[in-house]
Amino acid sequence: MTGPDSPYGPADEPEESDRSSRETEYPIDEREREAIGLPPLSSDRRDRPDPPQLVRISVLLWVAAAIVTVAGFVLMLSSQRQIVAALLNAYEVARNAGESIANRDLSEADIAAGVPGLLWSLVVGSVMIAGLIGLFAYRVREGTRSARTALLALTLVLLVFVFGMPGVFVNLVHVIGLALAVIALVLLYLPAAAEYLPRLPSVRRRWRDPS
Repeated sequence: MTGPDSPYGPADEPEESDRSSRETEYPIDEREREAIGLPPLSSDRRDRPDPPQLVRISVLLWVAAAIVTVAGFVLMLSSQRQIVAALLNAYEVARNAGESIANRDLSEADIAAGVPGLLWSLVVGSVMIAGLIGLFAYRVREGTRSARTALLALTLVLLVFVFGMPGVFVNLVHVIGLALAVIALVLLYLPAAAEYLPRLPSVRRRWRDPS
């Protein structure tokens, strides 16, 4: 209610012009949203177009890449002795060269004790990356363009590991996982798939400069 005894005065009531301005900035009519390229407000899957075949193939490849990547890191656990020997050799080379990193007196037992924790940390990290790949692959299937960028970043992480880590840490399964991710990523940038992931127009807000 309004009036002298009401806690809400006329100034507290939303003006009709404000309502129409908000509706213009953020349309709620489904046909109008579709015309300007905005996604539907409804979460009903029946309102969404089926993803093209390239996107479906890419999603399957992403899932395969996630599984293979985790398998590669689990397989890496079996190379613990070779990794310890390689790290010990690298330490000896650095110490003979007088590098500051080798000033500590580390024994083979010290290095061997730290390797399992390092390897299991990498395994846990691979599981997290695989989960993110699965999540963003699902979002790509739903037509979310930003998910493709996230998958690009995750592919770069795998690339840095395969080509940046010492060779004793990397096995053939890692390389296969990276190859699957690269193929899946390339498919998402092909025209047929890119059309399914349109760039959404920016919505002008009232606090932005209209110019």
